[in-house]
Order: sequence, then structure tokens, then C-alpha cells
Amino acid sequence: MTSDAEKGCFDILVMESQDRLSRNQAHTAKLYEIFLFLNAEIYSLTEQTINHVKVAINGLMAEMYIRNLADKTIRGQKAAISKKTIPM
Repeated sequence: MTSDAEKGCFDILVMESQDRLSRNQAHTAKLYEIFLFLNAEIYSLTEQTINHVKVAINGLMAEMYIRNLADKTIRGQKAAISKKTIPM
């Protein structure tokens, strides 16, 4: 995707939501910087035009979601192990 943007294949990236770009805050920020440098716009159907504030806030929220999901998954796995209800 970034290589196509560097070649000038497109000047706007349209996506459903910013979290489709990346759920990692640092990765999202780096991609935003690259697209900003290339003068390519990032547009989300849910957040409209992506800017530095949306990158920071949504990136943080996405990362928190992933960490929370991981904690819940591990907690569920431990409970299944202790109850010996692991599906085979």
C-alpha cells in the first residue's frame, strides 16, 4: 500500500474505520506520517478525514481494545483449564 502511494498510484486511501489500517498506535502514526509526506489523504467512513488528533486518540483506543481482549482471552483460557472444559 505504501509503495503504491509512493508511486503516485492513488492520492486518497478510503477505509471503513481507522482501526482497519492498524490496531497498533505506533504503526498507525507512522503510516499517517508517510501518507502526510506523500500528500495522500486518509479517509475513514466512520471518522471522515483522518488527522493527527484522530490518529492519536483512535490509535490509543484501538491499542487499549487489543490489550483488553488479550487479557479476557487469557482469563477465559485459564478458567477453561481449571474447570477442565477445554474443547477438543
